[in-house]
Amino acid sequence: MNPKSNTGAISLAGIGEKLKSAREKKGVTIDQAQRQTHIHSTVLIALESGQSDDVLTPTYVKSFLKKYSSYLGLDPNQLVNEYMTLHPHLDSISSSLGTDRIAIKRRIDTAGILRIIKKIGLIAVSVFLVVIMVKGAGRLIKAFHKPSTGKTYTRTKDTRTVPAKSPQKKTADKPQYSQISIPDNEPITLMMKVKAEVYVGVKRDGVVLFKRLLPKGTIETFTAEGKLNVSIARARSVELVLNGRPLDIVNKGAIKDLEITRKGIKVK
Repeated sequence: MNPKSNTGAISLAGIGEKLKSAREKKGVTIDQAQRQTHIHSTVLIALESGQSDDVLTPTYVKSFLKKYSSYLGLDPNQLVNEYMTLHPHLDSISSSLGTDRIAIKRRIDTAGILRIIKKIGLIAVSVFLVVIMVKGAGRLIKAFHKPSTGKTYTRTKDTRTVPAKSPQKKTADKPQYSQISIPDNEPITLMMKVKAEVYVGVKRDGVVLFKRLLPKGTIETFTAEGKLNVSIARARSVELVLNGRPLDIVNKGAIKDLEITRKGIKVK
């Protein structure tokens, strides 16, 4: 049975009249209020006509009543208290539900804490086992590699793979030249005597002078301030004289890049 009868001066109809009067003073229609509050028009009409308990449970009535009265500029707490005066049994139910919720929440929190403690314990045990296994493996490796301390023992065959040594390059693979330093007050001067027709390329201080075939009997002289680069197809086909001193070429094959600087001579 819905409590629609007056309790003193309070009734559902009286609460609804306050809502309707406030809406009309605000100058809005039910449809406008619905769009702005997002409360269905059926609920708004029920609240204003005092028939809210016919379409909603008291819990929803309290929620919509609070929201709608705030929208209309009324005191929501006052109207909710008036509604609760018409439903005194809701206070004891709410109190009981609140107590139950607190107890349930405490049980949930306790269960969550226990799960966390259990996980931490499992992780700690796993880490401990890993540490023990690593230490045991280390001791086993040390014991395996530790040589016997007895006076006589049988040596086992060494099965370790020994990396193959890189073959040493023959001295004759690369031209060897005496290291000649040139003073700063002298230009780098290279004289080339061609004994047999040969292809020669010359670069002076980074600038290419020429690349061509030189005939037998040709004598060429090149000077540079910082560096000379010479390539010779057959080293035995030429004689080289650097700043008045002959260069003894051991390798008689091709010289791809003979670099001459004041510090010395090298092959790149």
